[in-house]
Amino acid sequence: MKFEYRKLSIVLIAIYSACMIFTAYELFQLPDDLVYGSQVLSAGDLKATGFVFVKLYVVVGITMIVGMAALATSLNKKSSEVIYVEKKKSASEQSSKEDEENINSHTLDISAVKDIIASESDKDKLAKEILTHLCKHLDAGIGAFYTTSKEGDKRIVEMQASYALILGESETIKFEYGEGLVGQVALEEKTLIIDDIPEGYVKIVSGLGSATPTHLLVVPVKNGDSLYGVVEIASFTNLGKADAEMVAAAFKQLTQKLFGTAKTTKKTADTKEVKEGDLNKKGGE
Repeated sequence: MKFEYRKLSIVLIAIYSACMIFTAYELFQLPDDLVYGSQVLSAGDLKATGFVFVKLYVVVGITMIVGMAALATSLNKKSSEVIYVEKKKSASEQSSKEDEENINSHTLDISAVKDIIASESDKDKLAKEILTHLCKHLDAGIGAFYTTSKEGDKRIVEMQASYALILGESETIKFEYGEGLVGQVALEEKTLIIDDIPEGYVKIVSGLGSATPTHLLVVPVKNGDSLYGVVEIASFTNLGKADAEMVAAAFKQLTQKLFGTAKTTKKTADTKEVKEGDLNKKGGE
């Protein structure tokens, strides 16, 4: 409807402009019409009434200018209303997109992850099982889990577990902080969601051939305030914020078990050392 108003304003301005041109022409022809056409005035009378025509020109000119300004203002007002409608529509579309993402996002039963953690004690196998569970749950084609470490002065993330990657058993992948997408996530400790993976970045291979996935999710895994690792998942299906939070929640269970166990072991060792120290002290006495 507002577009119709805008078109109407443009048509009115065009008609008004044509009328102004015609009116101006008639005004300049008026003295000749009065003298030669209707013969109401003589050529001598025309000079005496010259100020009257000047006054008429001024009044009509001002009227035309005011009318044009009014129509132009009306047109600008309609244009601003159209912009407002477009912005409102864009906001509505954005909200609809977010709602659709929430509806289509996967949901994870965290108890299933806890069952995996309870049934496995080896940390490498545990990471692989959690990664595999997530990839299958997300319908992802490829997954990798990297842990942080140091090589001299360099901070790196090195792959500890993978899902459907074409690598030999002895092969691994590692990045320095800031190197590649995985290294960048490790450096910034911020989740990265890509909906258009560059061609050749990674390929999903099956017995029928290979293809580049369309969606990529790279999530930092933290233990408290420290970075423990990075999860990378590639898929042909959409991956959103809800999926990233789900991945982070699943691997949080892993860090809680690993570091919880480490704290318990350390506490037991410290207690044992204290007891042995007391016994040695008593024996010495």
